Amino acid sequence: MVGILARAEALGAAGVRRFQPVGREGLASALLGARVMLYRGDPGETFCLALAEAQAMGVPAVVRPLGSTPERVIDGVTGRVAKGDESFAAAAVSLLRDDGLWRRWHLAALARQRGMSWDVVGARFEALAQCAPN
Repeated sequence: MVGILARAEALGAAGVRRFQPVGREGLASALLGARVMLYRGDPGETFCLALAEAQAMGVPAVVRPLGSTPERVIDGVTGRVAKGDESFAAAAVSLLRDDGLWRRWHLAALARQRGMSWDVVGARFEALAQCAPN
């Protein structure tokens, strides 16, 4: 990743910006202006709230199948779950260049993440609790 990050930083004149990690407070602001979330993931990650929030805000994502990332992104619908570094980079470039692809994945992310009331979410949790063995 060191080489990839150095290359990204070298493309500043072409409009590529790389940001340092931010806390929860700064994440919403950063995502509001984001076109894509590029996130490798981590094998030990069990939920990935940042990725879930990005998808809920309609930000398409490109991820690797590490940890919980495949649970957050629907491959080919709300983003890309890339099997390797080359396909990860290709998907990122496609999202940055192809407005139609970006729009499809953006709208799909919004459609699958929004619109649930607290009552609906609560009912889903209650249904899960009823299925759990005692």
